[in-house]
Amino acid sequence: MRHRYYKILIATLGILQAGIAGEHPQRVLLNGQSPLKPYYMWEEIQADQIQFPYINPMLERQLSFEAPANFYQRWHASKDIPLYFRLNSDSKYDNENKGLRQVFYGTALLRMTDQITLQNDFEFDSDGSLDDHYRGKKTEAFGDWTGYLQQSSVSYTYDDGHIVVGRGNVFSSIMNSSILINPDFPPAEHVWWHHDIKKLSFDWVIKSLATVNDANRFLTFHRYAIEQPSWRLGFSEMVMVSYTTLAAPQFRYLMPASFFYETEVNGGYNANVAWNFDFMAKYKDYTFMGEFLVDDYALDGDTPPKLGLKLGMGHTGNYGNIYTEYVRINRWTGNSFDLELRYVENDVLIGSPIGPDAHALKFQIFRQFSEQLYSNVSLRWIESGSGDIHEWPDGIGDSADFGYGHEPFPSRPINSSYEANLTLDYFANARINSAVSIDISSSRPPQLSFQLRLAL
Repeated sequence: MRHRYYKILIATLGILQAGIAGEHPQRVLLNGQSPLKPYYMWEEIQADQIQFPYINPMLERQLSFEAPANFYQRWHASKDIPLYFRLNSDSKYDNENKGLRQVFYGTALLRMTDQITLQNDFEFDSDGSLDDHYRGKKTEAFGDWTGYLQQSSVSYTYDDGHIVVGRGNVFSSIMNSSILINPDFPPAEHVWWHHDIKKLSFDWVIKSLATVNDANRFLTFHRYAIEQPSWRLGFSEMVMVSYTTLAAPQFRYLMPASFFYETEVNGGYNANVAWNFDFMAKYKDYTFMGEFLVDDYALDGDTPPKLGLKLGMGHTGNYGNIYTEYVRINRWTGNSFDLELRYVENDVLIGSPIGPDAHALKFQIFRQFSEQLYSNVSLRWIESGSGDIHEWPDGIGDSADFGYGHEPFPSRPINSSYEANLTLDYFANARINSAVSIDISSSRPPQLSFQLRLAL
């Protein structure tokens, strides 16, 4: 039954062969699962001024790392219409999973006008159901093969911003996973408006989510920021809303200039509101960044603070680029008495992947040995308690105080773990890339994997 997918791929290759090699098209949105995403983080660290926005997907741009840029951004253009394609094949083998995992992913982009673009990012995966960002079912026809659109959108870009409508993942920060909203949960329908005005920027997002407890849900946030070449400071307010029928109480949250906390208090409709402060600053060869999440803070001190913190520092030098970060998520953060108001989507956390009641320290070093050879070393230590996103104290109702303000962090019993990874990437040319990766973890046996990637 897998032959159907191969027929689709062969047909796609036929279209590609009918076109010609083209330059990088403008206004391409980078989806959160793109293999290019980690390179943008290192691009940011080695730059003298801030390069990339806090709210993404960003508009793709050419990297200073020429080999990955030429490989993953190898485009083809149709001869007769403003249609662009790219297609990559990824074959992976490791000592843990039996057999060869094959992934085909790519982008089809249609330039309607100079400002309007239609974009579809797709993926065919022989074991796609293993990915957190996949939401779907296995079928008898295709077996373990999965196919879906990672991103499907129409974007209107103007001099001071853009409007995007479609399906995909709007996420915050390219510096690993954000504690506000990460790209790892399944893509969903959304509307996103970004606008710059002098030294200020504004983002407004509405994102649909899966039904929970027979309740419909949506996530919406807006962000205001001061943007300077060497520093920025932003404030975001995000809310999870559940509803049966979309009516006036919910529309109050959908207005771009509404103040969510005031809406919840005076609108009489229960939702789960969170605030987030973010910053980034450049100083010489250093990049500093941080996020501070406030889910709930009881002024009377009768409920433990539901807070999150992320601090990171990057540095570039002759040895390469380094980045280290500390993340802490207090217990109960992102949680709610109501199951449908918890910050989780399709069993994947919307915020930091380490989850509540945990903290972690991570160190990474990235080095380019030549134009073709790259290495990445990552070390992470995690300490977590017994809490998770689905726990709630017995006998405590909605919006009620817990009756205490302090508790041990992490909660007992404590579990400590570590992860280590070494990856070597070799770009033989613009069409062939090979990689070897070694993963060591306290939670599973060592894993050795080999990958062969083709830019078709």
